[in-house]
This record gives sequence, C-alpha cells and structure tokens, in this order.
Amino acid sequence: SSNELSGNIPSVIRNFKNLIEFSIDNNKFSGNLPNYIGCLSSLRTLNVSCNKIIGEIPQSIGNLLDLISLKMDKNKLTGEIPKSIANLKKLTVLSLSKNSLSGFIPSEIGSLKNLMELRLDENMLKGMIPKALGGLALLTTVFLCVNFFTGMIPLEIFLCVKVVQFLLNCNKLKGLIPEEIGQMVNMTYLNLSNNLFIGNIPEKIFNLFNLQSLGMASNYLTGTISSKIGNLKNIVYLNLGSNSLQGAIPKEIGKMLCIKSLVLEDNKLTGCIPGEIKSLANLEELKLGKNKISGSIPAEVGELKNLQILDLQDNCLEDEIPKEITKLSKLKEIYLNKNKLIGCLPKAIGVLMSLTCLALDWNFLEGMIPDEI
Repeated sequence: SSNELSGNIPSVIRNFKNLIEFSIDNNKFSGNLPNYIGCLSSLRTLNVSCNKIIGEIPQSIGNLLDLISLKMDKNKLTGEIPKSIANLKKLTVLSLSKNSLSGFIPSEIGSLKNLMELRLDENMLKGMIPKALGGLALLTTVFLCVNFFTGMIPLEIFLCVKVVQFLLNCNKLKGLIPEEIGQMVNMTYLNLSNNLFIGNIPEKIFNLFNLQSLGMASNYLTGTISSKIGNLKNIVYLNLGSNSLQGAIPKEIGKMLCIKSLVLEDNKLTGCIPGEIKSLANLEELKLGKNKISGSIPAEVGELKNLQILDLQDNCLEDEIPKEITKLSKLKEIYLNKNKLIGCLPKAIGVLMSLTCLALDWNFLEGMIPDEI
C-alpha cells in the first residue's frame, strides 16, 4: 500500500494460494483486474483502492469464499457488479465507490448476511434499490449516493436498525419519505438531498436523537417544520433548503445546541426569526435567504459569537439593521439584500475585520456609508 508502484497486476500472484491479504491500494496500478484473482482462494482481504484499474470486475471474484473485506473504490472500473459476489458469505465490507460501474445492484447481494459496510456511491448505477438489502441486519454503513437510482425507498431497508450512516443523496428517488425511517434509531448521518421526494417531512425522523447530520435539500417537500425538530439535540448540520416548506421557523430550534450549520434557504417560510436562536452558541452558518420571513432581524443574533455566514437575503425583513450584529467578530459574509430594511448602517460594522462580503442592495437604507468601513 501507499507507494508509487505501477503497471499491471503481475500474473505471478496466481501462485500464491495461501495468501491471506492482498493490499495494493494507493499506488498507480493500471490495466484490468485479472480473472486469475479468483485463484487466491485463501484471501480474506482484497484492497486495490486508489489506483487506475480499468475494465469489469471479473466473475471469478466469487471464488474468494473466505473474503471478509473487498475494497475497489477510486478506480476506473466499468460494467456491472457481478452476481457471483453473492458467494462471498463472509464479507463484512464491500466498497466499490467512485468508479464508473453501471447497471443494477444485483438482488443476490441480499445473501451477504455478514455485510456491515456497503459503499457503492459515485458510480452510474440505476434502477430501484433492491428490497433484499432489508435482510442485511448487520449493516451500519450504506452509501448509495451520486448514482441514478429511481423509484421509492423500499420499506424493507428500514429493518436495518443498526445503520449509522445512510446516504442516498443525488439520485432520482421519488415518493414520500416513509415514516419507517424512524426505526433507524442509531443513525447519525442521513442525507436524502437532491432527489424527487414529495410530501411532508415525516414526524418520526425527529425521533432519531443521535442524528448529527441531516440533509433533505433540493427535493419537493411541503408542509411545515415540526416543533419536534428540537428533539435533535445532537444535530451539527441541518439542511432543508430548496424545498417548498411553509409556515414559521419553530422556536424549538433553540434547543439544537450543537448545531454549526442551519440551512433553510429557498423555501416558503413565513413569520419572524425566533429570538430563541440566541441559544445556538456554536452556529457558524445561518442561511434563511429566499423565503418570506418578515419582522425585524432580532437583536439576539448578536449572541451568535461563532457565526461566519449570515444569509437573510430575499425576504420581507423590516426595520433597522441591529447594532448587535457588529459583535460578531468572526463574520465573513453578510447577505441582507432584497429586503425592506430601513435606517442607517451601524457605524461599528467596520470593526468586522474578517468580513469579505457585505450585500445590502435592494433595501430602503439611507444616510452615509460609515467611514469605519
């Protein structure tokens, strides 16, 4: 591993019948993965990740009956995932990410009852996610993002209650997000962004108390944001942007004390920015732009000492820019453009030495630009 080795995988390896581990990752090997790889019948670990290997995964891979870990990510592999992979009953890790694999996930993958990690992200896979994945009770990691999967999420997959990381973003999945997602109580990372999901955000998603990252951006979600969002006390990154969510931002967001990034931009949210936002001491990014939020910018924003990006553009905000905003010494970007703000700029805004962008156009501001700027 991790050298500057290059060329094809040498044919001499076919003679190593007792070889237990073959790891050549992070090199510059090229050419095809040879069919004789299936001769290494004692292999438990096969890692050819991060090379320049091309061609299809040979069917002979199914001969490696003792294989526990199979990693081929970050190559230039093409073709379909071979059905013979179902023979690898001892497999716990299957990582084929970041290749150009096409076709469907074979339903035979449901035979891999010991599988804990399934990484097929960033390929060209298509079709529906097979129901057979629901039989893999030991799964903790499921990466299927950045492919061309269609259809609805099969309900069977939510039987995999040990899943910790579940990434389905950047596909063409559709339909409602099932309430059964609330069964995955160990989940810490969930990303469903950039799909075609419709309907409300399921209430039971807010029972996933261990969530640290939740992405549902760029779908067609409607309805309101539930007050139960305050249950997500461990959430660090929350992105519900670019949907059609309505109603007010619930004051319960003030209970998400760990949050660093809160993105609700490009929806149809109304009402005021809740003053409870002052409790989010770790917040670095607040994006509420492109909604219909009204009222004034709450002075409580000045309590967000770690804030770096404040985006409130394209709303219906009124009154003056609160002077408390000048307390935010880490601010790099401020977007208040396209609102109904009045009055003068706070003079002390010039003390924000980290500021790289200040957008105030299309308001009703008056007076002189402070010399401090």
